[in-house]
Amino acid sequence: MTDPRNLDARYGRVTRSRASRRTRLLVSSLFVAALVLTWFIWANPVHFGQSVEGAALSHTIIDDTHTSVTFEVTAEVGRGVACAVSAKNLSFDIVGWKVFVYPASTEVKRTFTETILTTKRPVTGLVEDCWLT
Repeated sequence: MTDPRNLDARYGRVTRSRASRRTRLLVSSLFVAALVLTWFIWANPVHFGQSVEGAALSHTIIDDTHTSVTFEVTAEVGRGVACAVSAKNLSFDIVGWKVFVYPASTEVKRTFTETILTTKRPVTGLVEDCWLT
């Protein structure tokens, strides 16, 4: 009777050993773990690190060239904040834009009202983005 291992070697059929299966499993597991870690760093679902949020509360159209936006900023205590505020017209075109910078505070939530100059009559005022300074 012929030993099947000799036939496998003769015809080039290589059986995978347990060691190579373990190695592939380890490499695959590390790859998946790296993907998950990369996603956590990119998406920041649990808000690690420094964060700031700005939300428009209301807006007032003063005239064709001015609008006032009241907004709330939530940020870390002791950090300065900057926010970009915009005004848009009926076509959703930006007709006014200004960045406002605020010094550090001992409060987490602060409310601001700012007036921005517009090139055409706006219909809304928004907080586009806020960041720590």
